[in-house]
Amino acid sequence: LHLIHTLSLHDALPISDYPHLPTPPPTAPSAPFLLTSLLTEALSLLSSATPRDGNRSSWTQQRKPRHYQNSTAPVHLSSASYNSGTWVCRRSTHRNAAERGTASWPEFESAFKTEHTLHEQEFTPSVCGFGKVAWWEEAVKDVGLEIPHEQWKGVSLELLEIVHGLPRPLRPRSFAVLQGIAERVDVDAEGGGEFVVVTVPVDVKWNLWANAVPARYAAVERFRRVGADVEWIMATASRAGGVLPGWVQDMSVPGVVAKDVDLYLKWEAGQRARRAEEVAAEADIEE
Repeated sequence: LHLIHTLSLHDALPISDYPHLPTPPPTAPSAPFLLTSLLTEALSLLSSATPRDGNRSSWTQQRKPRHYQNSTAPVHLSSASYNSGTWVCRRSTHRNAAERGTASWPEFESAFKTEHTLHEQEFTPSVCGFGKVAWWEEAVKDVGLEIPHEQWKGVSLELLEIVHGLPRPLRPRSFAVLQGIAERVDVDAEGGGEFVVVTVPVDVKWNLWANAVPARYAAVERFRRVGADVEWIMATASRAGGVLPGWVQDMSVPGVVAKDVDLYLKWEAGQRARRAEEVAAEADIEE
């Protein structure tokens, strides 16, 4: 398995290279090795899009950030050609607080580090559903990942089919993906915290959603505590398949990607209110 172009939409991982599926070849990589490889390339892409050393990114920056009703933080957008695909990156910095217009670090962790796709379906209207085809949580959970100069551990590794609806008469799109999540452990426990979600396409089609058109999607998300704030970065590229020209799809991606921030914070506000109501109800019962 050659992982140099793991995140390229033209080099989707073949099903035979996954460990512990029926009849894997003798050379199939272990789940920790696969997650390490995904994380390594994800960090490389993030370094290109949003350098940590203060250097200017080589990606083309949109001049004006986008603003949304449910987010007090502006959303900055950039784009670039990476591994033969057109990638869009968004970056937003949110005050670490469980308040309307933002979210706390524990809320970000709960929504995106655990049951990532399930929660994404709850706040993303276009997600029709998803199926978990295989997973290797026990094989990677808390397992150290060898990343130069940094210490990471595995959280989860899953093989999924995620289905997005499109306006009629277009048929739904089915994205077969491998999704890995890893957490950095060499950060200050008081003021630090970081985890990355990597999603890459695989070149298989299951009949979980038989009417859907096969499509491809790759993404990298990083959540990081920075002082009193939470930085949320996402870089993504996709091809919806079917008859839609690529240039038409590329035009719509920035708006969709930026809007996700608004959708999540609106959903989180509702979840927060629900939790408060449950606590109040329990208090009434105890009295």
